[in-house]
Amino acid sequence: MLFYIDYLDHETRGSRSFNMLIERLRYDLLIFSSDTLCMSVPACIKLRDTTSLLIQLDEFWKNKKIQLQLDIKKHNGKATNYFKNRKAVLEENMHEEKLLSHFEYAAYTDKRTDNFFDIYLPQMISATPQDIFINKEKDTDMLFRNNTIELFERYYDSFCRSVQPNDQIIFTGIVRKVEALATDENSLFQRSVVEDYISEEFNPSADKMSFVTTLLDRAFALANADTNEAKPLSFVLNQLTGGWLVKLLKKTYGNLHNLICELSWDEVYELSQDKDWRAFVGYVNAFIWIVQDSTLKNSKIAIESSINKLSQYISLLSFWKIVEEEAVDAVKQKMYEFGLVSEAQNFEIMLELSADCYVGRYKVLLDVIKATDMIANRLYEKLDKEKRLSYLLEYEQKQKQKGYEIFR
Repeated sequence: MLFYIDYLDHETRGSRSFNMLIERLRYDLLIFSSDTLCMSVPACIKLRDTTSLLIQLDEFWKNKKIQLQLDIKKHNGKATNYFKNRKAVLEENMHEEKLLSHFEYAAYTDKRTDNFFDIYLPQMISATPQDIFINKEKDTDMLFRNNTIELFERYYDSFCRSVQPNDQIIFTGIVRKVEALATDENSLFQRSVVEDYISEEFNPSADKMSFVTTLLDRAFALANADTNEAKPLSFVLNQLTGGWLVKLLKKTYGNLHNLICELSWDEVYELSQDKDWRAFVGYVNAFIWIVQDSTLKNSKIAIESSINKLSQYISLLSFWKIVEEEAVDAVKQKMYEFGLVSEAQNFEIMLELSADCYVGRYKVLLDVIKATDMIANRLYEKLDKEKRLSYLLEYEQKQKQKGYEIFR
């Protein structure tokens, strides 16, 4: 499976805590250890922090766990050709004063771009273009335009219902302008350019502008993912992801979370391939499936009584209660997406009124909980011991430095 790391790309709607994104990536790399994560070529260098992070992921690049999207035929398999073409497009469509301060243009002319694509990947990682690049299957620009139109049409009514009539008129004008820009294939359709048009023509309030930037960022992330039919990580609802697991471990197995956050990136790769770790992720996903499958079938799950039988594991009890809440919330969100608003709002009541107990999977529920706790504790013990005893490897090096005496 291919996943798109959308949250590492530049977003126009404001600043984010990059430390949180690093933590999130750490766990996504651990969870999707059998899959491939991808990014677009420009996403790697738009933000200096992103580039600094990516050049630490040696083992993931070497083992093709991260790859980059590129129209290989159009750009002759070279990222530098993409940047030349993109700079030409920006120079043709933007005034000089805006161009020089534009984040995308500034990134393409920054030294970090050449360092990443001409030094780090080919020389330090010894990666060939075949190792790094995956060919774009669809036109990202066209997908971005189409996604933008679709999202603005989808959320237009709900936004208008939340504001006053005068604001509805202004917002209608904004939506029509965005759609006109998206359908004009002869003009540059770029997020910051669209925002500049909206700001200058409508001078929108902060909430309207936030709505515009959020939808543009979302449409752009989806377009980059759709280019290769990848799944954008931020939009995955019903599967365990890095962001979800971070929250779970912080509230429950905090000691394991802290040890994982202290691992070097090479150690993160090693853990991602560990049999126990993969089993841990598998058991958590198994529990989520049990909860969500029963929730979708409107069955009353006897989870609390089941988990309470294992109440001697205090952290475990907390862990699964959180997982259950998150899993049900994900299902409710999916209902909202499909327009099942009333069903989603009445979901809690539907569960309470259901008379059926969770018969048939009672043993499975208990077994998956026991298995997860066993693996979590085993992982903590393994990582903790390795950390405390790692200093002994220094003596191994000293032994080697003594040289070898050969008996003759």
